[in-house]
Amino acid sequence: MKRTFLLLAIAAMLIASSAQAGMLNFDGRDWVTRDGTGATGGNVGDGRGDPSYSSDATSGTALGAYGNQSGMWTALSVSVGDVVSFDQFVTSDLALDILYGGVYTWIGDVAVRLVSNTTDIEYWAAGFAIEFADTYWDPGRVLDLSYEFEFISETEVEVTKTDRNWYGEGSPETWTWTAAIPSGISAIDGFYTVMWDSQQHNTISNFVHTPIPEPATMILLGVGGLALIRRKIR
Repeated sequence: MKRTFLLLAIAAMLIASSAQAGMLNFDGRDWVTRDGTGATGGNVGDGRGDPSYSSDATSGTALGAYGNQSGMWTALSVSVGDVVSFDQFVTSDLALDILYGGVYTWIGDVAVRLVSNTTDIEYWAAGFAIEFADTYWDPGRVLDLSYEFEFISETEVEVTKTDRNWYGEGSPETWTWTAAIPSGISAIDGFYTVMWDSQQHNTISNFVHTPIPEPATMILLGVGGLALIRRKIR
């Protein structure tokens, strides 16, 4: 009897775990998917729908669910001089607004972050996050964005963000700013994109991490360049 109960308990734990976490692979990287508690207090498996995930060679998509949180995380370790770039596409959400009355399409509660100490990415706040959020109350719009993070020092990252569909007009707008990294770039261990309490498609694609060349690589490139110059002189 005890053994049967134990087996049932283990099975229940495995089912719960599979409902909350999974794996994707795109852009040559492993991504952990994670469901969690949404803004309205819903929980995974509470009957209000669970997020779902899909991927192909170059992109991964989280389809959110009302009352729940959906996220995709990938390990990331950076050094000064590294560049990280990616595209993000988010559809609008058809939702009933109880406060104002009526049905609206809107973009809301979606963010991208650089994070640390993400043993359990549902509770990313155990470490720190450099957050580049996009939260809109904007009927009928989609987000079509590209980001580039250039790590210019141990404590700063320069962010370039382009919106290819600025306010639905299809004309791109670009912003560049510098964000502080309080704990230093050595503390960063991942990239995370997350949505709360909305039924939107959040797609990350073309994720590229370009590390600064190692000193040995730079020396080899220099030697190779000198050799080419000598050959041309001769």
